[in-house]
Amino acid sequence: MTIWIATTFQPSTSNSFYSSAKIICATVLIISSFICQTDESKNLDGIIEYSEDIYRFVVESDSSKKALVLDSDINGEYWAFVSASARHARDFFSDEPIQPMVILTISKVNDISGLMVLDELVRNKKFDLSSVQFKHYREGSFESFDIRPIIRTLIGTVEAGGDQTIKVKLNYEDGVLSWDLYPKEGVTYSAVLWPEKPSIRFYIMDMDESGSYPWNIDRKVDISISFQSVDARFDWVSVSPKIIFYPRQEERIWEGKTDAALVMKRLNTLLLRLEGKD
Repeated sequence: MTIWIATTFQPSTSNSFYSSAKIICATVLIISSFICQTDESKNLDGIIEYSEDIYRFVVESDSSKKALVLDSDINGEYWAFVSASARHARDFFSDEPIQPMVILTISKVNDISGLMVLDELVRNKKFDLSSVQFKHYREGSFESFDIRPIIRTLIGTVEAGGDQTIKVKLNYEDGVLSWDLYPKEGVTYSAVLWPEKPSIRFYIMDMDESGSYPWNIDRKVDISISFQSVDARFDWVSVSPKIIFYPRQEERIWEGKTDAALVMKRLNTLLLRLEGKD
């Protein structure tokens, strides 16, 4: 589950304003789909219909009442990026206060990273779970989607993992962030980059135990690492605390234990808020 943060808007009373923004947003969404869409077996009419449906949802929906859910197995990450970009372009023309619109992509691994971002939005009062309907787009329609089963499953896998030891080595040079993560075997990794002022998204990415990523760190950023067992017989997941990385800092090494109890508490709080009990 990846959380994309797009910006909300209130429709302008100016028809020319709305029309211009609509054209630009549609251009971002539809033209990008032709450039980036790699599945040649898809019917062209289906691609256009899909892009138009998603465009209308992200641009015209009230983000205080609706959130979008996409499937990762049908290029969900790509469509989430384009959708967030279209919403961001629409907001560029608006003088209204910026509020987040949440776009989720559902995957089978490392959903915990996305839920941690959702928890952060809720705790910072940027997103009211009790008043939001999650709408899942499938086969031409938007249907209500219940994220509670995903949360309940993850509570169990976090509990199964308990407190795990992790070591994180970060290096930053010439606009590239590189890392080494330990343990090296038996787990898959995902990271959340928490910029101080996110614009389009909180950056969530799957990662190898060693690698690099182009990233212009011009202000403080927090980085949290989630890791999950690859052994299907013993399914667990764990999340590191936020690790602070400062501009012009060349190296950062952090080693310690995760806090399973804290993560489970936050997941349980999400459940309560979804049910309007908190």
